[in-house]
Amino acid sequence: MPARFTPFFDARSSSDWGTLRGYAEVELQWTSGAGESSTYLRHAFIDIGDRNFLRIGRNWSPYGVYVGPGGNIADGSYGRRSVNAVAYYFNSAQPANGNIAPGRGFSGFIALVDNELSLRGRSHTHSWNTDVEAGLGFGWDGGYLRGAVAYDSRDGYGGGLPDGFGGTIPGGDAWSAKLGIQQAFGAFTARLIGLYNSRPDLWSNEQNYSLGATSITGGSRWSILGGLDYEFSPKAKGVLTVQWFNQTVWNVGTPSARWTVAAGVDLKPVNGLRVRPEINYRNNQNNTSVWGGALRVERTF
Repeated sequence: MPARFTPFFDARSSSDWGTLRGYAEVELQWTSGAGESSTYLRHAFIDIGDRNFLRIGRNWSPYGVYVGPGGNIADGSYGRRSVNAVAYYFNSAQPANGNIAPGRGFSGFIALVDNELSLRGRSHTHSWNTDVEAGLGFGWDGGYLRGAVAYDSRDGYGGGLPDGFGGTIPGGDAWSAKLGIQQAFGAFTARLIGLYNSRPDLWSNEQNYSLGATSITGGSRWSILGGLDYEFSPKAKGVLTVQWFNQTVWNVGTPSARWTVAAGVDLKPVNGLRVRPEINYRNNQNNTSVWGGALRVERTF
């Protein structure tokens, strides 16, 4: 069981170019059982501007957060990760947690992202290897339609490199795409997201935007996610996410996911306290099933 403390620092001032913002978030974690502690710099970036702004530094991958997650703790396969990037956003808000929130009307982003992927423990050194991400969306009261694409350059992963298991890593680049729609209907909020990955033959630690793969199996080319939230009250919400992954010749008969389901509640009993219990289920391509659960308790101040 992990215990985590995440202090953040958010400093803003006015300038001739708009709001000048500096944001940093450090993650300190202790994991029982493993007896391990870790310190991780989750976010550290500078913003220049307001609704249209330039962001430089470390933050969530824009591709991973723009279209939107499933809404649960185990919230699907998105390529969500912390990256070093230079990104420009238009018509987008800047909430404190480092994500981006598109506004009404058209919005979007374009980002140059550092590809920090390592080769299964063997150093893959470079000063900057560029992935490219871009997104475009349209928002309205109660909903939005958003799409995003990502290009994974995979520099240094030429064909023939050893994979550490007696085989070789395929060469070539990769790209991924997502398209999602979300709409609120009174107390209900529904979302539907389609995901695509051009290289289901690659393992998840051989590319940055894998779709439903484990570290030692090929992934899926297509996936569809559906989510439904119901707000019982301002302090309690029910959440449900179901995601399907297609079967390919690379993941047939493997523990790569075919279906995942996550259901839980999001409770805010008092100001500053958030409690999220969840049950999740996964059915794999080899017809095995896995049940799990999580309880996340957060205190913010």
